[in-house]
Amino acid sequence: MKEKNIEKILILIALIMLFALFLPVLCWGQVYSLDRVDSMVIGGGVYTVDPDVVYYDATDTIAELQSEQGDPVDNVSITFQVNTGGEVYIDYGDGEGAQQITADGNDQVLTSNYSTVSTTYDIQIFGDLDSITKFEVLEKYVTLGNFADNIKLMTGLDYLSLRYCEGDAYAEEGDIPQGMTNSLYLMDMSEMTATFTDDAIPDGLTVHLYLYNLPKMTATFTDDAIPDGLTGHLYLRDLPEMTATFTDDAIPDGLTDILYLRDNAKLTATFDMTDIPDLSTLLNISYNHNVNISYTTGTLPAWSTLDITLNDCNLTTTELDAFLNQYAIDAGTGEATLDFSGATRSEDSDDAVITLKGKQKTIITTAGTEAP
Repeated sequence: MKEKNIEKILILIALIMLFALFLPVLCWGQVYSLDRVDSMVIGGGVYTVDPDVVYYDATDTIAELQSEQGDPVDNVSITFQVNTGGEVYIDYGDGEGAQQITADGNDQVLTSNYSTVSTTYDIQIFGDLDSITKFEVLEKYVTLGNFADNIKLMTGLDYLSLRYCEGDAYAEEGDIPQGMTNSLYLMDMSEMTATFTDDAIPDGLTVHLYLYNLPKMTATFTDDAIPDGLTGHLYLRDLPEMTATFTDDAIPDGLTDILYLRDNAKLTATFDMTDIPDLSTLLNISYNHNVNISYTTGTLPAWSTLDITLNDCNLTTTELDAFLNQYAIDAGTGEATLDFSGATRSEDSDDAVITLKGKQKTIITTAGTEAP
């Protein structure tokens, strides 16, 4: 009789322990995946469970990246903006658990605390990923992996900046959220394999577009690839596998600061100088090999302090003379360099050069440098 009672007691204890183990699921009626962090998000609250384990809410979306640390350790910082009311967390895999990102619409920079050299750390970002409006990674030791597993999940993005990431990255058409209206930077990522057409670039960008040093990006672009509403910078450089055919319509009319097209071996373009907007900082169209820039007649912007570099653009002597003669009339006064290396002017623009030098312009042609 005593043995049966002992057996019943042991069974009861086992049932109690089993109940306690599954209490989170029973209480909240959701299934949780056990991973790394030390809390779980339930109905707007964060519940500490086990310092060595994290529980994710079954409804959470999880973006995954990695940091491949070398020697010495180089900690990773990621900048976020999260809309008010959004609940987003990041776990750098450094043993410190999940950090909640302040959701106030302002820049929040969260940094890892790595300590072991030559180690690969898993980074997870989870929660309301659609409330992230800015995501910026400027880190050498970050592997982005497949954009479909991270960037694409941030459907509310307005500003995306990925620079200097040396690890593998893979992007396809549709992986960049199309609702973005601010800026897109994809820069200095030698291992980013991408296949893009016009539809890959969000149409609504209004500030900056930078595509730079992406040797494995295969792209086929036309005028439609460039958002019409850009007002800040259009910067396309060192894109050897970008096959693009541009006309004047590719240049946004409202661009006010920088137009930079350089070292794009497969870029074919035909531009007229009268279609270049009233820029303030830099115009550089150089070494693309298949770009033709022309000028015959028409008023030009003042471009008072605009540095202009037009190299390897097939400007004829007649066109360069005509441009300099007109610009001598239209130019504003201010220090600037006009670099037409590779192009030749004639004596027909001698008076124009004197006038432009008087307006603090330095002019460079095959004849050399003519400075104020």
